[in-house]
Amino acid sequence: MLIGDSLRLSASIVMSQGKVPPAISWNSSNAGLATVNPAGVVRGMASGTVVIRAASAGKQDSAAITVAVPSPLPVASVSVAPSSVTVPVGGTVPLVATLKDANGNTLAGRAITWASSSTGVATVSGAGLVTAATVGSATITATSEGQSGTATVSVTTVPVASVTVSPAAASVQAGQTVQLTATPKDAGGTALSGRTVTWASSNVGVASVSGSGVVSGVAAGSVTITATSEGQGGTSAITVTAPTVVLPGTVSDVAVPSLTDSSATLSFTEVTDGAGQAASYDIRYVPGPSLSWGASVPSVTRGTCATPVAGTTIGAKRTCTVLGLTAGTTYTFQLVAYRGTLTLNAVFGNLSNPVTGTTGASTAAIASVTLSPAGATVTVGNVQQLTATLKDAAGNVLLGRVVTWTSSNTGVATVSGTGLVTGGAPGSATVTATSEGISGTAAVTVTAVSSGGTVLLQENFADAAFAARGWYDNPDMPVTSAQHMPGATSALEIHMPPGAVYAQFGTAARHTFQPTSTLYISYWVKYSANWVGSASMDHPHEFYVLSNQDGQYAPLANDWLTAYIETNFVNGAGAPRLTLQDNLAINRNLGTTPLNLIGVTE
Repeated sequence: MLIGDSLRLSASIVMSQGKVPPAISWNSSNAGLATVNPAGVVRGMASGTVVIRAASAGKQDSAAITVAVPSPLPVASVSVAPSSVTVPVGGTVPLVATLKDANGNTLAGRAITWASSSTGVATVSGAGLVTAATVGSATITATSEGQSGTATVSVTTVPVASVTVSPAAASVQAGQTVQLTATPKDAGGTALSGRTVTWASSNVGVASVSGSGVVSGVAAGSVTITATSEGQGGTSAITVTAPTVVLPGTVSDVAVPSLTDSSATLSFTEVTDGAGQAASYDIRYVPGPSLSWGASVPSVTRGTCATPVAGTTIGAKRTCTVLGLTAGTTYTFQLVAYRGTLTLNAVFGNLSNPVTGTTGASTAAIASVTLSPAGATVTVGNVQQLTATLKDAAGNVLLGRVVTWTSSNTGVATVSGTGLVTGGAPGSATVTATSEGISGTAAVTVTAVSSGGTVLLQENFADAAFAARGWYDNPDMPVTSAQHMPGATSALEIHMPPGAVYAQFGTAARHTFQPTSTLYISYWVKYSANWVGSASMDHPHEFYVLSNQDGQYAPLANDWLTAYIETNFVNGAGAPRLTLQDNLAINRNLGTTPLNLIGVTE
């Protein structure tokens, strides 16, 4: 018989006298080779020869059984367990292959080979241990004696379990940046690479953050920066502090070592720009013994002192030249150190010491004398300022020369030593200005005052002696000769900073005149190119005219009659405007005033 097979043996008992035979007992001489049960069924256990005995009533008999090794059956099927499995990248899972013969018996001791359909996704060892490499799917095959079985392996990413942001807290100045780093981790705390991270700020008004984690301070305050990956987030507490502004240095030793009749040489010691480099310089100048720094003070445009002047070395002695100056004129110079770009982002230091110098007088001979205006009309009793311009043969203006003025007909018009013409009687006269034998003339026509009205007040801003001409409250009004109406030599110059209610020279100046029932007012006004106006139809007021029913210091707008005269700029266009307001001539018994103009005009 073969190992594993069974064989039933039988024993016969012959009894005399018809007796009932006793029970039969069975045993094996070597149960390791074959076993026998009480029914005489022998089962082969191992190869060899064994004796099976049957005994009854003291009698026994035996049979020799040879147990042989059976011929092996071929593998009929291979199955792999588990048949489908999901593994994260970097993880492992063991697979088990089960071999069976055609009878369904499990076979052991047979050789098995393992293979992966995509080793880039997953590999498998000779013992069936699968290792996940990258995201994807692979088929694992186990083969034995030509028969195969498979299992599907799906490789997935390791889910993000937490995100750590480093540093967890940081401080940055407004205008500066700090780099944050986000590290996604799995449940075991292992860092995960290649994951998408998004960044967000809890308050972009305090700090913003880029897609790469660069935090930019905006304004002083606190903000939380959050990094998120696959639904998990980590944070960093950011404190934004106000920037520490280091101003450029202050130049304190500006000097004028030399001058010519048309130039001045300046010297000074260079200073730091506050950021470790040599500062740049804005150098300004005005004719006169003093300088009040502001937008109306021009920067140097000619010569090596022309703004901007680039710095060279901190602490170095610097010299530069201002060209295009007028001979025999006192100038004041001043500068300021800065870093950055003028009109864009410049950071300025303090103003330097002002310094003055007087150019030398030109010795060139006078070649021409020109009067301006060359022709003028003035009414009797009124004045007209004439100006004499002296030039040399090259056309250069000459200053500091003595000029004498004469009128061809003093009965019609007289002229002062400064060129101020006064109308005496209707007619014509020629006014002559002479210097060093060279003359120029202007034709003056004097007309009678129209009988249709009386001049109550006339102001041509010829000089700053306003108090002497009857102005009060604020008689120190600034006068300029840079621009003026035809026939005049100067004008009132009013500066209004952005958002200002009053001009820089003060609030208002007053002048009384003879009361009249009718009034005609004419005036000349010119606005600078950067004037934008108030966008209001009622501001600014250029003139107030008050009724004599009110006192001189009646509250404006809340009086009997106020005439407002103004040239308004609204939406970039200007037009003269007259507004009348009579706030007291109201029957208040009718109830509350529906529109209180004080709130509009004042």
